[in-house]
Amino acid sequence: MGLREAICDGLKAKRHPIYIFGEQGRGKSCAMGCLYVSYKETPAVPQWLSLDTFIQQIIKCRTSRDGRCEIPNPTGFGNSIWRSECDWFHIASGCPVLFVDDIGIKPPTDTGLEIAYKLFNQRLTKDNPTQQMTFLSSNLSPEQLNSIYGPRIVSRVCRGTVIRCGGEDRRLKNAKYHDLF
Repeated sequence: MGLREAICDGLKAKRHPIYIFGEQGRGKSCAMGCLYVSYKETPAVPQWLSLDTFIQQIIKCRTSRDGRCEIPNPTGFGNSIWRSECDWFHIASGCPVLFVDDIGIKPPTDTGLEIAYKLFNQRLTKDNPTQQMTFLSSNLSPEQLNSIYGPRIVSRVCRGTVIRCGGEDRRLKNAKYHDLF
């Protein structure tokens, strides 16, 4: 079974979140990017975030004078966007489709663990009546994730469909090498 089929099986069975893991270069983020683009053509407006960047933004909000952080306008024109911690969590926990990329790219601090738990608890608990679709990717297996983030987060992140991406690094496989000497 390929990655596409495994994701489709999880979607058809409504077993989410869908947690995709494996070593770098296996196509996890690429597959999520394709799904993200496909959801952009539907009424369900997807959101994409890197867990590490999300944590950094929340910490910026907590340490700023007015509880907000500035995000440059993504178009490059016009005013920046200002968001509070509440805004960030409202967007991430309330959007119909959420993509969380690169979970565990850096070891979390205690504050990072608390923020990650809050995000996953708001988004992925069975008490969430809307059960929005969530896709997550990581280089960490569920066991590695458990040793870094703990069982409270793993039980939320891995309760749906868990997909391991194996094989060789596609980036290195497709690289073109030149011998100059």
